[in-house]
Amino acid sequence: MGMEAADKKILRFVAGTTVAGPDFWNLKMPVGEGIAGRAAKRLEARTYDDEETRGSVFAGLYMELEPGKRHSWLLAVPLWSEDCGLQAIGVLNVGTYDPSRAQILRVLGQEASIRELASWANSTFLPEF
Repeated sequence: MGMEAADKKILRFVAGTTVAGPDFWNLKMPVGEGIAGRAAKRLEARTYDDEETRGSVFAGLYMELEPGKRHSWLLAVPLWSEDCGLQAIGVLNVGTYDPSRAQILRVLGQEASIRELASWANSTFLPEF
């Protein structure tokens, strides 16, 4: 997801492997709502684990973009550089809707893994765009 150029408080899909339907490309998500928005707003990686949050107040932090479809596990890593001050450029999301695959991805939610992925995304991935 990338920050909309005209309004630094809006995230939009800019690339994706499983972005469903053309309506998602036009979706505008306010920064600070949902997992990706909070990652961009706070400039810190955020995770959502449906198994851990089910039935708790934290389940409400997940913003369903398609009714009835929730990630089983999701990691949102803010993309930014020091040149941008405290403004995110975008958010790299890695996740799955499949509960059996969530087990595999949970290792990415560990602090060391998040640091490594964030470092890679911001130093290798980001300059390519």
